[in-house]
Amino acid sequence: MIHVKKDHDRPPEKLKSKHARNTMARAITEGKYQESSENHYGDETVKKELAEIYHGKCGYCETKLGLEAFPTVDHYRPKKKIKDYCAGKYISNGYYWLACEWSNLIPACVKCNTSKSSFFPLENEAERMDAPNQARHEFRADSPAFMAEHPLLIHPEIDEPERHFIFLRNGKIRGLTQRGKITIEILDLNKTSLALARKKRVDAFLNFIEEIIYICVKSNDYSSLKPALKLLFGKLLNMRSPERSFSRLGWFMFQEFELFFVARLSGPKQRKVVKKAFALFCDEKKARTGKK
Repeated sequence: MIHVKKDHDRPPEKLKSKHARNTMARAITEGKYQESSENHYGDETVKKELAEIYHGKCGYCETKLGLEAFPTVDHYRPKKKIKDYCAGKYISNGYYWLACEWSNLIPACVKCNTSKSSFFPLENEAERMDAPNQARHEFRADSPAFMAEHPLLIHPEIDEPERHFIFLRNGKIRGLTQRGKITIEILDLNKTSLALARKKRVDAFLNFIEEIIYICVKSNDYSSLKPALKLLFGKLLNMRSPERSFSRLGWFMFQEFELFFVARLSGPKQRKVVKKAFALFCDEKKARTGKK
């Protein structure tokens, strides 16, 4: 999960149409979710805009969906009945008035959407809003009324996910905070398929490094080592791009290069050479861009 910028004050036309406004007004009057809401938040124009903002990825696990494979639209605050995360019983009718709220919509893969289900735990259940605060019309996810709920699930548009997780070289994620740990649990971000997909990327880079060194040693020709490693480091750098799947893992692989790769090389000479080559690459990058 990475932080994503979305203009909450500029929703797609479908969400601010007269029909959408009437649907939400009816939901508030009747105090329940309106099935016709899906005609608005589930519209292809809304899905397409979400896919573009999130770079064609799931907003939770960063799996690439592609701009043509429109995502499932997840409601950060569930639009229907909410289950207690521990007991599994229903504890609220949900945030039915947020079904078409732009700041409440996040693109999700089917697996994350299914895992999240109707769970939405808070630090203190007594703080949960069970009806809209019409006096202030604070429907945005970052409004004082909603922030006062202290949700335990991380919102990629409001929170800084980077402060709550670290990535490990076995492909798993570790929560640094209570919110990080609960978010991992609710979304099942360490499910086997995800952990293996992330580990595959880590192992691929390690294998590339080992293969480059093996070829140089076997041929007793080290002239191609530096340019080959430089090319590989560039690819690793590009993996941090928000357009790439698992870009936050890419950030950790680059930032913690010695832990992810150097420490796993077999010989001290190999470790020394690769560590020095990476340090030179970072120095050149910093001199060129002024950034680490």
